[in-house]
Amino acid sequence: MEFMNNFIKNSGLLFFSLIVSLLAIEVGIRLVVPAERWKFFDATVDWKIDSELGWVNKSDLRVKYIAAGNKPSIFETNNDGLISRSSRERRSDHILRIMLFGDSTVAGRAVARAEAIDSQLEKALKSIGIEAEVINSGVNGYSTDQILLFMKRIVPLYKPDIVVYGLCTNDFSGNAVSSMYGINKPRFVAGTGGELEPISFQQSEKIETFGANNPKKWIQYSALYRFLQPLIVNLRDKLADQKILSPEDYYTDPIALNEMNEPVLSLLIAEMQRTAAAVEAKFFFYSHPALEEVWEPYINKIKELKKPHNYDGHRVENKLFEVAKKNNLLFCPLVEFFIKNKYRGPFHLLPRDPHCNASGYAVIAEALAYFLVENQMIKNFQQRSEQSSEHF
Repeated sequence: MEFMNNFIKNSGLLFFSLIVSLLAIEVGIRLVVPAERWKFFDATVDWKIDSELGWVNKSDLRVKYIAAGNKPSIFETNNDGLISRSSRERRSDHILRIMLFGDSTVAGRAVARAEAIDSQLEKALKSIGIEAEVINSGVNGYSTDQILLFMKRIVPLYKPDIVVYGLCTNDFSGNAVSSMYGINKPRFVAGTGGELEPISFQQSEKIETFGANNPKKWIQYSALYRFLQPLIVNLRDKLADQKILSPEDYYTDPIALNEMNEPVLSLLIAEMQRTAAAVEAKFFFYSHPALEEVWEPYINKIKELKKPHNYDGHRVENKLFEVAKKNNLLFCPLVEFFIKNKYRGPFHLLPRDPHCNASGYAVIAEALAYFLVENQMIKNFQQRSEQSSEHF
């Protein structure tokens, strides 16, 4: 009996000591380690359930937050959930209207709004004498299938001159599943006749936010967990029966891009172009620049951990060039543009966040503006604007 009492007592002391130690480590990380390495943002707080898309940004959202670099900012949406309260369906024929679609890499929730891709693209175009309204239609967590359906809903209402899809490699896996973040979502497969075939899904009842009072979800906000997450992911990868792809695998494993599911991706993007053409808008797409493609210190680290001869920073972009060429689509390359501007880096929220910082979005904006000029998309608008002015 005494032995059992001592065992319970010692176990209790051990458990208490462990909890105190973990709390001390948690506090230490928060005090010593830069917040960028452990801070967690729950994107689900911006969302509401949608029967067709799975989820959408809440309408007329206005949230104060601290962006990268401790910059106070305000995240807003209009009545249609587009990022900018001022965006309206009615437009001026004398101002170029561009709509950007994509996931969190387009939404740019981590940076101040003046540093996001839409603001930066407006600045880049203004510097070459083009007055433009760039509407950010990004939604955190979206994959290509949801983005296409969102385009079909929004583009006819806003009738832009140019529609742009900012692809992210996360889309490859997202296009293959019917549920993300615990929420049911639409997806497509390639039909036997080479057409997009939708897979029906049942609308989720609610969004389970990470902020709920649940111990499992408390972990997501733990600085210790976020700090150790890369190690946890690598360990899970090694122990898993089936390999779990990490972002760098696309650049170090020649067969990793098989996950892309090129037939479905091609059909989705081709349908995006048709959606834009229906309102006489031009369309092109680009791939969000990855750390593994454009940031040399990170690339060198990958080469140390993987087989250097397998690394190819252009692998994803080259594959997307093939997709574009086969489907008569316009694709804007970014990798070389970033490499030429490497002195302006880092371009991401280091040490490992794939989202761009202000410098990264500025370089993307300049590349997109240059692409618009090179492909005479702006010239067509200028001619139309001049004709409209003469008419009146």
